[in-house]
Amino acid sequence: MKVILVVTNSKGPVIFKGRKGTNTRGELTFYSADGRTSFETADVLLWQECATEAVAESVVEALGLGDAVPG
Repeated sequence: MKVILVVTNSKGPVIFKGRKGTNTRGELTFYSADGRTSFETADVLLWQECATEAVAESVVEALGLGDAVPG
């Protein structure tokens, strides 16, 4: 599993462990052992696969987005 960073308009930055996502019918969906995590495509500003949670947190800090919300 990879660490996924998704930045949304509604929730801000969200970091979680998952697999590559799919983009269908206006929804961006990522899969993990816990199930799936979905976001409305129109709400997503960016998403990125990161090597570790520390890297994802440093991206959030570099973008000046504040604290990440656990996914």
